[in-house]
Amino acid sequence: MVALEAIGIDIVDIPRFEALISESRSFLTRYFHAEEQLLNSTSLAARFASKEALFKAGASIYPNIFNQVLINFDSYGRPYFVIQKGLELVRLGNFLVSISHSKLTAVAIVVKLI
Repeated sequence: MVALEAIGIDIVDIPRFEALISESRSFLTRYFHAEEQLLNSTSLAARFASKEALFKAGASIYPNIFNQVLINFDSYGRPYFVIQKGLELVRLGNFLVSISHSKLTAVAIVVKLI
């Protein structure tokens, strides 16, 4: 039986996020893995919401290592978290994530399983 331990949710205003990333290159390097930094602003906003939701769901990561956490997708298009440990990417298996966006907002919810 799978049990739920915690939930985290975050929403990002995309125009505000776009203004932030255009003003601060250091924001990109601080919060996004090198692979993610190549994505468009809508995808980045969705990933930022995912990382914030992961933190709120009680992941033992800290905002100063957000650039080591990234989102991958399985063969069905479902997102999941991986974290870079040395040269390896390791899946965070006890977290489920759902991401969505419109033209103006990106939202993510993360469920931590026991």
